[in-house]
Amino acid sequence: MNQNVNFIIKQLQIRSARLYWTYVIQYNQAEVYHKWQVGLSITSLIISGLVASTAFLNTLEICGISVKIGNIVIFVLGLISTALMAFMSKYDYTKRISTNVEYGTRIRKVWMKYQSLITDIKSGRYSTYEDMCNKRDELRDEEYSVLHDAPLTLQDAYEKASKKIENGHGDITQEEILAGNESQNISA
Repeated sequence: MNQNVNFIIKQLQIRSARLYWTYVIQYNQAEVYHKWQVGLSITSLIISGLVASTAFLNTLEICGISVKIGNIVIFVLGLISTALMAFMSKYDYTKRISTNVEYGTRIRKVWMKYQSLITDIKSGRYSTYEDMCNKRDELRDEEYSVLHDAPLTLQDAYEKASKKIENGHGDITQEEILAGNESQNISA
């Protein structure tokens, strides 16, 4: 293979590694949102149950807390429960989970296309350098299109993705990611 072909392969490997990283982060963001949704739902149910429970008021009385203070406690818990419900309604994590999974799947699809293109180039499927460049540029445009609308992710998802890749869970190794990141002088 000539130097130009090697250059294109290196560009594709860098883009592929970056896309893989982004795909893993999107899925981890969905996991973070799921954890939050479960926690908020359980908390809301517990507080709602306490507010509705006369047994809670009786327990407060047994502990020496007057009915008046007990009613104030129940009122405050009711406000907290209402606030939690409003928060859960505004930040619908169930929808966010499916959005992150959807974009993770879209990103993975483009990543797989990069992997296939690298294989095709190495196997000699493309006869001209221009054909290779055209196919690379088509994938770049598809990548930008997908990433443009992808939802934002949080630091938690980034850290989880780092650990998963570092521990070898997935289709790509940390060495492959790092190899792509070491070549910053190549415009990817």
